[in-house]
Amino acid sequence: MRVRPFHPVRITVPGGVSFRRAEKLVQSKRDWLTRQISRINEIEQQHQWRVEALERIDRKKTRQLFLQRLNYWADKYQLSYNRLSVRAQSTRWGSCSSKNNISLNFQLVLLSDELRDYVLLHELTHTKVRNHSSAFWNTLGSFVSHPRQLDRQLREIPIIPTQAN
Repeated sequence: MRVRPFHPVRITVPGGVSFRRAEKLVQSKRDWLTRQISRINEIEQQHQWRVEALERIDRKKTRQLFLQRLNYWADKYQLSYNRLSVRAQSTRWGSCSSKNNISLNFQLVLLSDELRDYVLLHELTHTKVRNHSSAFWNTLGSFVSHPRQLDRQLREIPIIPTQAN
């Protein structure tokens, strides 16, 4: 069972499991599901302003803002990347490819400067350390204070599904 903000409840039934058995499982978790849906409704209400703001975002200006900040941090810490793309990603705030192409979620523009810069530095750090090992976190920690704390804060913010890419 998967319960996420701005998404319908999703129940995946493995092959070989009867519908009747799956239905019994859902019924046995009914109280838990009710609590989760209530919690999700609260989260969605807290972030409703973001849903409305997404419709007004100028993607070209957003890309320029990200490009300026990304170049600022890259220059400051002697890091380099290949290309920047700004997309409507459904599960990630950012990513860095093996070719050092950085992709950022346009919804970052609605976050605080601190969290936005954290994501930019996180992805730039991946140009040096390709995984999330202790070496990665140590390197990122030399660029930003308390990276794991910022990462936890970021995970608390739902990415809102959008139609356009």
